[in-house]
Amino acid sequence: MRESVIGIVCARSGSKRLLGKNMMEIRDMSLSEKAYHTLEGCCDKVVLVTDIKELLESDLVTLYRPPFISHDHVPLQSTVKWALFKISGRYGVVVVLMPNCPMITKNHVEKCINLLVDNNLNVVRSYGKDGKENGVIVIRIEYFFKHWIDTHAGAVITNGLEIHTQEDYDKVKQIMEGK
Repeated sequence: MRESVIGIVCARSGSKRLLGKNMMEIRDMSLSEKAYHTLEGCCDKVVLVTDIKELLESDLVTLYRPPFISHDHVPLQSTVKWALFKISGRYGVVVVLMPNCPMITKNHVEKCINLLVDNNLNVVRSYGKDGKENGVIVIRIEYFFKHWIDTHAGAVITNGLEIHTQEDYDKVKQIMEGK
């Protein structure tokens, strides 16, 4: 029996390099919504942790991300830990998918989860062919709260690119929409 899996998408409004990044659209869907829907079916529950009003008012399962946890200097790990304390339920694994990685597919997420579970790993991350991390982190919750460095870890190589600038967005949009 597979451990219960919670999916978390962290999307804040304050991107410094590309304003409004998490609400930019590809295939008629915001990057945040795309990440959320990518996790559906892979996880037992998915929660979008955000301070973006349009997302909080959507039909997605959301958790309001207050200002003290929404600044650009707040580490992702702190935001995810805060969210896990707020979300009800008992989960053995958390999958974090960043909205700025829309090329990550359900297949990539499932590969990460399966690699973690099948090999009894603590952490699995996705990386692009360039060796840079690109958006998926799967981690055992018990390990997450006890350690600060990854050990007994695995990786899944994807063709995904991260979006940090307008140029990145234009490139990914062109690839995904074929325009």
